[in-house]
Amino acid sequence: MICLMRCPVNKQTVRSILLAVLLMLFLTALPACRSEERRAESIDPLTNQTAYLASAQERAWSGNLHFGNFVIAAHDGLIANTYRQQVALFDFDNYTEKPVYPQPGSQFATAGDWIYFQSSQLSSSLRKIMTDGTNSVRIRQKPVHHLIATDDRLYAIDATSGQVFSMNPDGSDEVVLFEGFAAELIYDGQFLFVCGSEDRTGLIQIDPETATSTRLLEHRVTSLNVCGDWLCYADPARDHAVFAYNPQQQKERQLIDLPVTRPFVIHDSFLYYLDTSRQNRLKQLAITDGQADPDDSVCIIDDVVDVFVVLPDAVFYRRPSDVRIYRVPLSGGVPEPLP
Repeated sequence: MICLMRCPVNKQTVRSILLAVLLMLFLTALPACRSEERRAESIDPLTNQTAYLASAQERAWSGNLHFGNFVIAAHDGLIANTYRQQVALFDFDNYTEKPVYPQPGSQFATAGDWIYFQSSQLSSSLRKIMTDGTNSVRIRQKPVHHLIATDDRLYAIDATSGQVFSMNPDGSDEVVLFEGFAAELIYDGQFLFVCGSEDRTGLIQIDPETATSTRLLEHRVTSLNVCGDWLCYADPARDHAVFAYNPQQQKERQLIDLPVTRPFVIHDSFLYYLDTSRQNRLKQLAITDGQADPDDSVCIIDDVVDVFVVLPDAVFYRRPSDVRIYRVPLSGGVPEPLP
């Protein structure tokens, strides 16, 4: 205090002190600002099962189809293969395993009390079975992918011909809806959307009630996702950047200028994608006002991910050459294996 009173004050010193104080205040406020960033909200299947199943169904008809819905929600729990390669029901409480089918399945779909899946042990035939493991029936001999189930109809792509077809839940009344070679198929509850492996297929909208189709885009797209009134996809011709298209407005906009070469899932305005530059770590990126900044992405699975699906409370994934399924909360955390 005596020195300050007697010594002349240097303006440069005062300026430096003020800048240092401001910097400290900024650094102190920074964590608080980051804590206000939008985070993925989880739905608890035990306390809000109706909302959970509705949200899960949207993903089962959309982005999760690209990975065969290898974990899918049903009324009584989750349907998936155990590490012993048997179809099982895992209850929502503590994921206790209940056997459903003694062999592994793929391309899962659910509607009501029924599970639809492809049996890889029986010439890839399509089967249905109730969630309690009863009434197992083969409903189709030929293999399929992108299988979608509703209470009244099933929709899928024939793995051999590439045709999109619909049929009754018992396998009868099969009707071809698209005769080209489809690569992907999704459903928004009213229309089916199809894209192929060639530019000439483009993006097609199909009304399953009338079997009429409309071409929305004239170029190839991949990783189709339903995002409210918009369809999201990657465009291979534009370095796999992610775009959104509104069929009603016939309007396209770019969501993110980032090459996303592997299939992705959009859930609750968050993009979940594999970062191929980091050995397929799974990242989560918030989409705000139709835009997303790659610098804001968060790594929620620091592991090598082969396939994944997003459910309203967690992400489930498998590692390459590993049949075991792991669960990670939407906010990230330590992977926990299913039984």
